Amino acid sequence: MEAEFIGSVNKKKYDELAFDYIQQKTKQLVDDDITDDTSAESKEEKYEKILKMREAAASRFDSLVKIQKDENLINYEDSMNLVEKSQYGSPEKPAKFFSASLYNYIKNRFEDKYSLKFYTATGLTHLDILHGIDCFFKLCDKETDEEIIGTTIDLTGNRDKTRAKANIIILISQEERDQMDPSKVNKDFNKETFQAKIDEYGEKIVQSILTNYQNKLLEQEKIKN
Repeated sequence: MEAEFIGSVNKKKYDELAFDYIQQKTKQLVDDDITDDTSAESKEEKYEKILKMREAAASRFDSLVKIQKDENLINYEDSMNLVEKSQYGSPEKPAKFFSASLYNYIKNRFEDKYSLKFYTATGLTHLDILHGIDCFFKLCDKETDEEIIGTTIDLTGNRDKTRAKANIIILISQEERDQMDPSKVNKDFNKETFQAKIDEYGEKIVQSILTNYQNKLLEQEKIKN
């Protein structure tokens, strides 16, 4: 369902970037181990360890079950960066009708000095699988392109889901899916239902961005004091 409403990452590009990340991280761990190691192992023996660890990294990368259990494989911040680099189009022009409508609602609530960016994380990314984020918005300074604040979203069809790692849960039930599909072949599309959903969650996202920004300012004040 997620890809239908918010699109998906460029999987080929994401896999290449994520695999390279894992390889580099593994190499760094081994290099650190070699630097700190005072044992009598030869260089050849130590670099044999590197090869084995790289093979293990490849195995972990290829196994979704193992990825789910290895929360330290790619951390939250790096998972976000990988997703941002793996989008199909411009983050200021979401491809799907639902995400584009949300984007326009939110963008219209902020002044022109800000730019809004949307990123989907669906497509078996670490951000989705490990960190529970299906997509996110970032509010940036239009002149410097510096991120000011953002908010994260978990899109679900499960009515019973009340807790998530993301800031916001967007519920689109099975009954609502056809009503929110604007394709020409779908006779069940309901414009009023669709717009009500955009208004409801667009406003929640706006408020989440504002709340996250206030919390960021409070944290900065604590650091100063």
